[in-house]
Amino acid sequence: MTALWLAVVLSITDGDTFRTRVTVWPEQTIETSIRIVCIDTPELRGKCEKEKQLAVEAREALAGLLRNRPVFLSHIEPDKYVGRYLATVQTAEHVDVAGELLKRGLAASYDWRGKKHNWCGPT
Repeated sequence: MTALWLAVVLSITDGDTFRTRVTVWPEQTIETSIRIVCIDTPELRGKCEKEKQLAVEAREALAGLLRNRPVFLSHIEPDKYVGRYLATVQTAEHVDVAGELLKRGLAASYDWRGKKHNWCGPT
């Protein structure tokens, strides 16, 4: 069985990253950044206007999915950036956040091995 960690979203960084307060033990929490695993979203400082606009849409979509409700984190592991962790994220209603962003066309599958999606290319 996979452990689920209850978290409260504090702020949205971009389409695949947010700041959160995670309950790690009764009455003990930590604040950290979470990067959603298996997806990549457009960058706010992207290479073209199309990417920048999609990045704003992705950030707004993530905010809509996570804002004002608890979320659950699983499969947590350290990221390459200190102070940020990778995790699978689902809403309290059991919506897989990565899957929802993929379905909306605001994220691309990403396994950290290959090239990232070209958001400036043809659709």
